[in-house]
Amino acid sequence: MFQNSGEVIMYFGCFLFSLPFILVLIRKVLFFVGATI
Repeated sequence: MFQNSGEVIMYFGCFLFSLPFILVLIRKVLFFVGATI
């Protein structure tokens, strides 16, 4: 698994940081798919 808890916190922080960008990307894709149908 992980060597220490600091590594887990680092990965979790990166995930939380990229979460809004992922949500915006999904929303754009859904809007594009909805507009083309």
